[in-house]
Amino acid sequence: MLFPFRKNHALLLGLIAVVGPTFSVFGQLAQPGDSPTPSASPGATPIVFAEKTLVDLKQLRQAALASDYAFKQVAYLANNIGPRLTGSAQAAKAVEYVAGEMKALGCEVQLEKV
Repeated sequence: MLFPFRKNHALLLGLIAVVGPTFSVFGQLAQPGDSPTPSASPGATPIVFAEKTLVDLKQLRQAALASDYAFKQVAYLANNIGPRLTGSAQAAKAVEYVAGEMKALGCEVQLEKV
């Protein structure tokens, strides 16, 4: 096993694996004053994350892909709670369900009144 985490951590790990690469895209956005003129040879790609962080993210992605936890969570929401229109009873039930699942994973969860 890649990590000594419980299988239920795969959803959280999957989120990290999906969101992590997004930050690298934002880290490479053009800055004001950047010249649009092409150069003869491209420069080195800037390092956005430390090498260890990249290795950890790849391991997290693999752990998430090896688990069916995320699929089971989506299936539960779709099959047992159903459509979740804003303000509906199903929306409230989904919020409580997800909060309970996140607490079970060890997250600190605070719900706000809407």
